[in-house]
Amino acid sequence: VQELHDIGVNVSQMKLLGYTPSELYTNTIYTLTEIKAGGYTATEFKNDANMTVQNSHDAGFTVAEMRAASYSASELKNIYELTEIRLGGYTAGQFLANSDLDVEDSHDAGFTAAEMKTAGHTVGELKNSYTIDEIYDASFSFAEMQPHYTLNQLKVVGFSAQTMSCLLYTSDAADDLL
Repeated sequence: VQELHDIGVNVSQMKLLGYTPSELYTNTIYTLTEIKAGGYTATEFKNDANMTVQNSHDAGFTVAEMRAASYSASELKNIYELTEIRLGGYTAGQFLANSDLDVEDSHDAGFTAAEMKTAGHTVGELKNSYTIDEIYDASFSFAEMQPHYTLNQLKVVGFSAQTMSCLLYTSDAADDLL
């Protein structure tokens, strides 16, 4: 590779010859940005076992390009800001699918309680990262919220006394049937 570089073969030509990104980057023959500019994609970086996520970032790939190359949100967590990951097209569901991304990470990324609900999170999972108002605004039901908050808190946030008494009465009646 060094000899080809020394006689003026550029990155695009090296790609046509079948060289991988890591072969071109070895001993920094070419910079990561030169390799990207020469036509290599984020997918080619990912498929090269000797290239890291950090290499892809340093080459200048955006979060959207990384997502298109099938990098998981958790792979990007320590390299990009959480908000960048969300804005790059990752969903609350994709955050949920990654065991090393928690509710607090999703909150810090800017996902709303409604997006978190849609992704499958429960009130119990959200209550330490989102306010009661945010959870209520996400359209969680009284029955979903009641085990986690006092009746007074639920009344203050917007549940009517009638809603609460009907659901509590129905719940008590159902308990009596058991």
